[in-house]
Amino acid sequence: MTETRVEMKVIQVDKTCPECGEGKMRNDGFVLTSNPPMYPSHCTNEFCDYRERYAEKRYPYLEYEPKQTKGERE
Repeated sequence: MTETRVEMKVIQVDKTCPECGEGKMRNDGFVLTSNPPMYPSHCTNEFCDYRERYAEKRYPYLEYEPKQTKGERE
């Protein structure tokens, strides 16, 4: 089997609090072992007490896309 290497760019995906619109949603540090797994999260804004559970996502997370070469458009 031949290995190939592709240069990638890293994209950070974050979620702004839907309640206050200022803080970012962050995982509480544990996972609920339901099906699918749920991640309890809270808003980072000290004046907001919004909490939510996300299925299979912990913010922020990373995605990867192939880097475009000079001849390709963005």
